[in-house]
Amino acid sequence: LQATCKPHAYMLEALNGALVIFFYRRVRDTHPAALQGYVDSVIAALEQCSVSLSEAGTSGPGTAWPAFIAGCEALTPARREAIVRWLDNASSMCGFTSYAVARDIMTKLWRKQDEHLTANRSEPMPMWIDICKQEQIWPLFC
Repeated sequence: LQATCKPHAYMLEALNGALVIFFYRRVRDTHPAALQGYVDSVIAALEQCSVSLSEAGTSGPGTAWPAFIAGCEALTPARREAIVRWLDNASSMCGFTSYAVARDIMTKLWRKQDEHLTANRSEPMPMWIDICKQEQIWPLFC
């Protein structure tokens, strides 16, 4: 890959992984535990994209959508922290509110997911769309 194409290739990789996560969670209602490998690949691609953007001297973090989708299904503190770190860094670069909205929705979702896992409930694991409906928040990640 040429140096100028690398950030875009990494973002495309992150978007691809997020699309897989989105499909399996929203369409197939797969438990997030089965998707942690995809969460890891999105995190790695986002981190590589950030490094590549920095090396190329390009400003701007890229879209929040893959971080949001992967972050909503991240089940471990390390994965969640990596997503929050990326979102916070992205927000500091451009100041778009979409990064803060994504972080807010994810934080609320993680609380519900952790409660769900602790209670060992038989109903489906909470999803980000549940938080959006409940809070009437409809994030735009353009």
